[in-house]
Amino acid sequence: MCLLDSASVAGRDLKVFHTLNSMRGVAAITIVVWHSSQYFGFKLSSSYLAVDLFFVLSGFVLAHAYEHRFEHGLSTISFMHLRFARLFPLFAFGIAISLVGVGLAWVTHAHLTWTLLSLAICALLNLGFLPAPPLHGDAVFPLNGPGWSLFFELFVNFLYVLLSPILSIRVLITVVSLAACALVWCAATFGDLSGGWIWQTFAVGFARVLFSFPAGVLIYRLTREWRPIKLNGLLAIVAMVLILVINPETWRAIYDTIAVLTVIPVIVAFASLTRPIRLLWISSFLGATSYGIYAIHDPIITIVNGGIVRLLHKDTTSVSPWFGAIFLLLILGFVWVLDKYYDGPARRMLS
Repeated sequence: MCLLDSASVAGRDLKVFHTLNSMRGVAAITIVVWHSSQYFGFKLSSSYLAVDLFFVLSGFVLAHAYEHRFEHGLSTISFMHLRFARLFPLFAFGIAISLVGVGLAWVTHAHLTWTLLSLAICALLNLGFLPAPPLHGDAVFPLNGPGWSLFFELFVNFLYVLLSPILSIRVLITVVSLAACALVWCAATFGDLSGGWIWQTFAVGFARVLFSFPAGVLIYRLTREWRPIKLNGLLAIVAMVLILVINPETWRAIYDTIAVLTVIPVIVAFASLTRPIRLLWISSFLGATSYGIYAIHDPIITIVNGGIVRLLHKDTTSVSPWFGAIFLLLILGFVWVLDKYYDGPARRMLS
């Protein structure tokens, strides 16, 4: 994900892309709705493409924040340390929630397929942003599902800083072109571009990140000298939401390919040049909470699902859509508190 909170890096003033902050937050909310559609009574059919949007945003914003520092000697180890410090605290908090949930299930004698050994192995690997073997289903991050995209994020971050001296525009275009061919093959083979989170489609994640992240860097390189356009950033946010909610039905593979290869990069480029929405506090809030929403929502949903079924003896669909609205508001508030009192101090300590 695109994860910068400050307007400065090492004393260097940076432009704040308010529209991109808003997009990131709204996209994270669509992911929550995707994973908890039973709470809302509807499903956002294409919201998994938000991950490709995150990768493009990450490439764009990290290029803006760090390319100057690469030129002035920021090392690979230092950059990866900064990235790990940014991603780890909230992701680890999500895994801790999952471990508490498993413990509660064992205490209440709920039927689980976890063993102590498989739980320990998966926890240790996932805490290091490493995929776990299929000891508990096919998910590569069984204790915090969104971790699969963070693995690919750190993977491409490492390649980016390592190869930064040779990443000319021509090289970036070559990488993007080759990855685009791989994405077309993935869409034709698997029927969509949702892969990466289970072992059967794990390789699709490499194609997704190796296209979208360099595309974001390329967009930054090509547009950084352009003047802002006199259009409200809300237009870009609406366009993004439309892409994430449309259900193409039988045209899924074609839709995903067009969205990832052309529409999402164009929306990001457009959004980076637009005027922000008028209520900047909304952009700031969405930007500040976006990663937290993404990093902890899946374990919380798992625990809530089990609690509703076991304690209330109700199916989660019976409490929609009001439960979905309440759940979303609560998780937004919880993440805001975590950002202020846990994530910020933890990142400062790790950095």
